[in-house]
Amino acid sequence: MKNKLILIITMVALWVPKLNFGQTTKSDVEIVDAKGLATVYPNPFNESINIVMNETPTNKLEFEIFNVLGREVLSIFILKQKTNLETNELPSGIYFFKLYENDKIIQTGKLIDCPGLVDCRVIN
Repeated sequence: MKNKLILIITMVALWVPKLNFGQTTKSDVEIVDAKGLATVYPNPFNESINIVMNETPTNKLEFEIFNVLGREVLSIFILKQKTNLETNELPSGIYFFKLYENDKIIQTGKLIDCPGLVDCRVIN
């Protein structure tokens, strides 16, 4: 009986809850499966990133970047097919992004900020 109880406790201890990056007021409940609506490059990046939509936006689009702690560090509304976002204020590290359309997440991804000429492609 003790072995079974230990096994159950071990299984509970290994359970990891789903992470929610960012504390926002947006409705994160519905995620639209629209993979590839935007291309975000370069990745790894250093001083800026480009956000290129496959089509010119007709709805309200918002692009948010979060650090590994889930805190929003940058946010921009996308009004054109190609948008440049200055990131030179961000410290080097790993970031996550969410692209919203009308307060619904339509795309997510990972970004890596690399300093100078360091080759960071091996960790991407």
